[in-house]
Amino acid sequence: HTKQSHHHHIIIMMATLVGLLLALAPHVTAKTAHDTRQHDFVKASLEKYGRNMPDSLLKEIMANNVTREALRMLTVPSKFAITFDGHTIEKDVLFGKDLERARAAEVAPAAAGNVTINPAVIWQIGKAIWDLVKNNKAVVDYTTDWAGAVPENVTDWTQLTEWTTWKSSMYKFEFKNFLGQKLSEFKWKYTCQYGGKYNGAGKYLTLCGASINEIYAYGLYGEQVQVSAKGSKPFNYGTADNPIGGLNLQVVMSSEGHFEKTVVGCQITMKGDSTFTVIQCDQN
Repeated sequence: HTKQSHHHHIIIMMATLVGLLLALAPHVTAKTAHDTRQHDFVKASLEKYGRNMPDSLLKEIMANNVTREALRMLTVPSKFAITFDGHTIEKDVLFGKDLERARAAEVAPAAAGNVTINPAVIWQIGKAIWDLVKNNKAVVDYTTDWAGAVPENVTDWTQLTEWTTWKSSMYKFEFKNFLGQKLSEFKWKYTCQYGGKYNGAGKYLTLCGASINEIYAYGLYGEQVQVSAKGSKPFNYGTADNPIGGLNLQVVMSSEGHFEKTVVGCQITMKGDSTFTVIQCDQN
Protein backbone atom coordinates (compact mmCIF):
# COMPACT_ATOMS: atom_id res chain seq x y z
CA HIS A 1 0.00 0.00 0.00
CA THR A 2 1.10 3.58 -0.64
CA LYS A 3 1.04 6.18 2.14
CA GLN A 4 -1.94 7.79 0.44
CA SER A 5 -3.93 4.54 0.26
CA HIS A 6 -2.95 3.64 3.85
CA HIS A 7 -4.20 7.04 5.00
CA HIS A 8 -7.35 6.41 3.01
CA HIS A 9 -7.80 3.11 4.91
CA ILE A 10 -7.52 4.94 8.23
CA ILE A 11 -10.11 7.52 7.20
CA ILE A 12 -12.53 4.82 6.03
CA MET A 13 -12.00 2.81 9.21
CA MET A 14 -12.51 5.90 11.34
CA ALA A 15 -15.79 6.73 9.64
CA THR A 16 -16.94 3.13 9.87
CA LEU A 17 -16.25 2.81 13.60
CA VAL A 18 -17.82 6.16 14.37
CA GLY A 19 -20.95 5.08 12.54
CA LEU A 20 -20.96 1.74 14.32
CA LEU A 21 -20.58 3.24 17.79
CA LEU A 22 -23.35 5.73 17.15
CA ALA A 23 -25.61 3.02 15.73
CA LEU A 24 -25.15 0.84 18.80
CA ALA A 25 -25.74 3.65 21.31
CA PRO A 26 -28.83 3.04 23.47
CA HIS A 27 -30.45 6.34 22.51
CA VAL A 28 -29.96 7.11 18.84
CA THR A 29 -33.03 9.20 18.12
CA ALA A 30 -31.06 12.44 18.00
CA LYS A 31 -27.46 13.55 17.97
CA THR A 32 -26.42 14.42 21.51
CA ALA A 33 -23.36 15.79 23.28
CA HIS A 34 -22.54 12.17 24.14
CA ASP A 35 -22.54 11.28 20.43
CA THR A 36 -20.21 14.18 19.70
CA ARG A 37 -17.78 13.13 22.44
CA GLN A 38 -17.93 9.58 21.11
CA HIS A 39 -17.17 10.78 17.58
CA ASP A 40 -14.27 12.94 18.76
CA PHE A 41 -12.80 10.14 20.85
CA VAL A 42 -12.90 7.59 18.05
CA LYS A 43 -11.39 10.11 15.65
CA ALA A 44 -8.59 10.98 18.08
CA SER A 45 -7.96 7.33 18.93
CA LEU A 46 -7.57 6.26 15.35
CA GLU A 47 -5.38 9.26 14.54
CA LYS A 48 -3.10 8.30 17.44
CA TYR A 49 -3.08 4.51 17.13
CA GLY A 50 -4.37 3.67 13.65
CA ARG A 51 -1.21 4.68 11.79
CA ASN A 52 0.69 1.91 13.54
CA MET A 53 -1.88 -0.78 12.88
CA PRO A 54 -0.83 -3.52 10.45
CA ASP A 55 -2.85 -3.85 7.25
CA SER A 56 -4.16 -7.24 8.40
CA LEU A 57 -5.69 -5.64 11.48
CA LEU A 58 -7.21 -2.85 9.44
CA LYS A 59 -8.78 -5.43 7.15
CA GLU A 60 -10.07 -7.40 10.14
CA ILE A 61 -11.83 -4.34 11.55
CA MET A 62 -13.17 -3.40 8.13
CA ALA A 63 -14.54 -6.93 7.69
CA ASN A 64 -16.51 -6.49 10.92
CA ASN A 65 -17.69 -2.97 10.19
CA VAL A 66 -21.39 -3.74 10.53
CA THR A 67 -21.29 -6.15 13.45
CA ARG A 68 -20.96 -6.00 17.23
CA GLU A 69 -17.54 -7.62 16.84
CA ALA A 70 -16.00 -4.32 15.73
CA LEU A 71 -17.19 -2.64 18.93
CA ARG A 72 -16.10 -5.67 20.93
CA MET A 73 -12.56 -5.37 19.58
CA LEU A 74 -12.33 -1.82 20.94
CA THR A 75 -13.88 -2.41 24.35
CA VAL A 76 -12.61 -5.84 25.45
CA PRO A 77 -9.28 -5.73 27.37
CA SER A 78 -6.39 -7.26 25.45
CA LYS A 79 -3.58 -6.48 27.90
CA PHE A 80 -3.31 -5.87 31.61
CA ALA A 81 -0.38 -4.51 33.56
CA ILE A 82 0.39 -4.76 37.27
CA THR A 83 2.93 -2.34 38.70
CA PHE A 84 4.53 -2.79 42.12
CA ASP A 85 7.90 -2.34 43.80
CA GLY A 86 9.16 -0.26 40.92
CA HIS A 87 8.56 -2.73 38.10
CA THR A 88 5.69 -3.61 35.79
CA ILE A 89 4.40 -6.99 34.63
CA GLU A 90 2.35 -6.93 31.42
CA LYS A 91 0.36 -9.94 30.23
CA ASP A 92 -2.29 -10.88 27.72
CA VAL A 93 -5.81 -11.05 29.14
CA LEU A 94 -7.18 -14.59 29.04
CA PHE A 95 -10.79 -15.66 28.73
CA GLY A 96 -12.76 -18.90 28.95
CA LYS A 97 -10.78 -22.13 28.69
CA ASP A 98 -7.46 -20.31 28.32
CA LEU A 99 -7.99 -18.69 31.73
CA GLU A 100 -9.12 -22.01 33.27
CA ARG A 101 -5.94 -23.71 32.04
CA ALA A 102 -3.78 -20.91 33.43
CA ARG A 103 -5.45 -21.20 36.85
CA ALA A 104 -5.00 -24.97 36.88
CA ALA A 105 -1.29 -24.56 36.14
CA GLU A 106 -0.69 -22.18 39.05
CA VAL A 107 1.49 -23.51 41.84
CA ALA A 108 0.22 -22.80 45.34
CA PRO A 109 2.63 -20.60 47.33
CA ALA A 110 4.92 -22.56 49.62
CA ALA A 111 4.09 -22.57 53.31
CA ALA A 112 6.22 -20.34 55.47
CA GLY A 113 9.22 -22.21 56.82
CA ASN A 114 10.90 -22.14 60.20
CA VAL A 115 7.95 -20.64 61.99
CA THR A 116 6.73 -21.66 65.39
CA ILE A 117 3.12 -22.20 66.38
CA ASN A 118 3.09 -21.44 70.09
CA PRO A 119 0.96 -20.12 72.98
CA ALA A 120 1.27 -16.60 71.60
CA VAL A 121 -1.71 -17.27 69.34
CA ILE A 122 -2.57 -14.55 66.82
CA TRP A 123 -6.09 -13.83 65.70
CA GLN A 124 -7.60 -11.37 63.27
CA ILE A 125 -9.59 -8.29 64.22
CA GLY A 126 -11.40 -5.82 61.99
CA LYS A 127 -13.00 -7.11 58.80
CA ALA A 128 -12.35 -10.13 56.61
CA ILE A 129 -13.45 -8.42 53.37
CA TRP A 130 -14.64 -4.97 52.37
CA ASP A 131 -15.33 -2.83 49.30
CA LEU A 132 -12.91 -0.17 48.12
CA VAL A 133 -14.61 0.84 44.87
CA LYS A 134 -18.12 0.21 43.57
CA ASN A 135 -19.25 1.34 40.13
CA ASN A 136 -16.17 3.52 39.62
CA LYS A 137 -16.55 5.37 42.93
CA ALA A 138 -14.59 5.03 46.17
CA VAL A 139 -16.77 3.63 48.97
CA VAL A 140 -14.13 2.65 51.51
CA ASP A 141 -14.38 3.96 55.08
CA TYR A 142 -10.83 3.92 56.43
CA THR A 143 -12.06 4.11 60.04
CA THR A 144 -13.89 0.78 59.82
CA ASP A 145 -12.57 -0.99 56.71
CA TRP A 146 -9.35 -2.65 57.85
CA ALA A 147 -7.86 -5.85 59.29
CA GLY A 148 -5.39 -6.54 62.08
CA ALA A 149 -3.38 -9.34 63.70
CA VAL A 150 -3.19 -9.17 67.51
CA PRO A 151 -3.03 -11.59 70.46
CA GLU A 152 -6.05 -13.86 70.78
CA ASN A 153 -8.90 -12.39 72.83
CA VAL A 154 -7.69 -8.81 72.32
CA THR A 155 -10.56 -6.98 70.64
CA ASP A 156 -9.41 -3.37 71.06
CA TRP A 157 -6.12 -2.61 69.33
CA THR A 158 -5.72 0.59 71.39
CA GLN A 159 -4.78 -1.66 74.31
CA LEU A 160 -1.47 -2.09 72.49
CA THR A 161 1.22 0.59 72.34
CA GLU A 162 4.12 1.85 70.22
CA TRP A 163 2.38 1.66 66.85
CA THR A 164 4.21 2.88 63.72
CA THR A 165 2.62 3.83 60.38
CA TRP A 166 3.65 1.98 57.20
CA LYS A 167 2.81 2.49 53.53
CA SER A 168 3.96 0.45 50.56
CA SER A 169 5.14 1.84 47.26
CA MET A 170 2.46 2.47 44.63
CA TYR A 171 0.65 -0.51 43.12
CA LYS A 172 -1.32 -0.27 39.88
CA PHE A 173 -3.70 -2.39 37.81
CA GLU A 174 -4.24 -1.21 34.22
CA PHE A 175 -6.33 -2.62 31.38
CA LYS A 176 -5.88 -1.71 27.70
CA ASN A 177 -7.61 -2.75 24.51
CA PHE A 178 -5.81 -4.11 21.44
CA LEU A 179 -4.98 -0.58 20.25
CA GLY A 180 -3.25 0.23 23.52
CA GLN A 181 -6.03 2.54 24.73
CA LYS A 182 -6.49 2.57 28.50
CA LEU A 183 -9.87 1.16 29.48
CA SER A 184 -9.49 1.23 33.26
CA GLU A 185 -6.93 1.70 36.01
CA PHE A 186 -6.68 1.44 39.78
CA LYS A 187 -3.77 2.72 41.87
CA TRP A 188 -3.31 2.14 45.57
CA LYS A 189 -0.88 1.67 48.44
CA TYR A 190 -1.05 -1.01 51.11
CA THR A 191 -1.16 0.59 54.56
CA CYS A 192 -0.76 -0.68 58.12
CA GLN A 193 0.02 0.24 61.67
CA TYR A 194 2.76 -2.18 62.74
CA GLY A 195 4.99 -2.95 65.70
CA GLY A 196 2.30 -2.64 68.36
CA LYS A 197 3.30 -4.14 71.70
CA TYR A 198 1.08 -5.91 74.22
CA ASN A 199 2.38 -5.47 77.77
CA GLY A 200 5.69 -4.38 76.27
CA ALA A 201 6.21 -7.44 74.09
CA GLY A 202 5.48 -8.60 70.55
CA LYS A 203 5.00 -6.87 67.21
CA TYR A 204 1.42 -6.79 65.96
CA LEU A 205 -0.67 -5.24 63.18
CA THR A 206 -3.78 -3.10 62.97
CA LEU A 207 -5.57 -0.77 60.52
CA CYS A 208 -4.20 -2.75 57.57
CA GLY A 209 -5.81 -2.21 54.19
CA ALA A 210 -5.45 -0.28 50.95
CA SER A 211 -5.33 3.48 50.47
CA ILE A 212 -6.80 4.57 47.12
CA ASN A 213 -4.69 6.84 44.93
CA GLU A 214 -6.60 6.86 41.63
CA ILE A 215 -9.61 5.27 39.92
CA TYR A 216 -10.03 5.49 36.15
CA ALA A 217 -12.75 4.01 33.94
CA TYR A 218 -13.38 5.07 30.37
CA GLY A 219 -17.05 5.98 30.52
CA LEU A 220 -17.64 6.21 26.79
CA TYR A 221 -17.16 2.45 26.53
CA GLY A 222 -19.24 1.86 29.67
CA GLU A 223 -16.35 0.39 31.64
CA GLN A 224 -17.20 -0.41 35.28
CA VAL A 225 -14.53 -0.82 37.98
CA GLN A 226 -15.13 -2.70 41.23
CA VAL A 227 -12.39 -3.21 43.84
CA SER A 228 -12.43 -5.10 47.15
CA ALA A 229 -9.89 -5.83 49.87
CA LYS A 230 -9.47 -8.89 52.04
CA GLY A 231 -7.56 -9.79 55.20
CA SER A 232 -6.90 -13.45 56.04
CA LYS A 233 -4.70 -16.10 57.67
CA PRO A 234 -3.43 -14.39 60.83
CA PHE A 235 -0.27 -16.11 62.03
CA ASN A 236 2.60 -15.80 64.50
CA TYR A 237 5.77 -15.43 62.47
CA GLY A 238 7.89 -15.10 65.61
CA THR A 239 8.18 -17.17 68.80
CA ALA A 240 6.27 -17.53 72.05
CA ASP A 241 8.59 -15.02 73.72
CA ASN A 242 8.82 -12.65 70.76
CA PRO A 243 5.65 -13.01 68.71
CA ILE A 244 5.32 -11.29 65.33
CA GLY A 245 1.75 -11.05 64.13
CA GLY A 246 1.14 -11.24 60.41
CA LEU A 247 -1.69 -11.69 57.93
CA ASN A 248 -2.38 -11.75 54.21
CA LEU A 249 -3.76 -8.65 52.51
CA GLN A 250 -5.35 -8.89 49.08
CA VAL A 251 -6.71 -6.30 46.64
CA VAL A 252 -8.96 -7.58 43.83
CA MET A 253 -10.11 -5.45 40.88
CA SER A 254 -12.71 -6.30 38.26
CA SER A 255 -13.07 -4.32 35.05
CA GLU A 256 -16.26 -4.99 33.13
CA GLY A 257 -17.48 -3.62 29.81
CA HIS A 258 -20.36 -4.56 27.56
CA PHE A 259 -18.81 -7.92 26.64
CA GLU A 260 -16.36 -9.26 29.22
CA LYS A 261 -15.53 -9.09 32.91
CA THR A 262 -11.85 -9.40 33.79
CA VAL A 263 -10.52 -9.83 37.33
CA VAL A 264 -6.99 -9.30 38.65
CA GLY A 265 -5.63 -9.48 42.17
CA CYS A 266 -2.53 -8.78 44.21
CA GLN A 267 -1.79 -10.40 47.59
CA ILE A 268 0.94 -9.74 50.13
CA THR A 269 1.84 -11.18 53.52
CA MET A 270 2.36 -8.32 55.98
CA LYS A 271 4.19 -8.79 59.28
CA GLY A 272 4.31 -6.82 62.50
CA ASP A 273 8.01 -6.04 62.03
CA SER A 274 7.12 -4.05 58.85
CA THR A 275 8.45 -6.67 56.45
CA PHE A 276 6.21 -8.01 53.72
CA THR A 277 6.26 -10.47 50.85
CA VAL A 278 4.36 -10.29 47.57
CA ILE A 279 2.63 -13.66 47.25
CA GLN A 280 0.99 -13.22 43.87
CA CYS A 281 -0.13 -10.49 41.45
CA ASP A 282 -1.97 -11.87 38.42
CA GLN A 283 -5.26 -12.40 36.64
CA ASN A 284 -7.77 -14.21 38.87
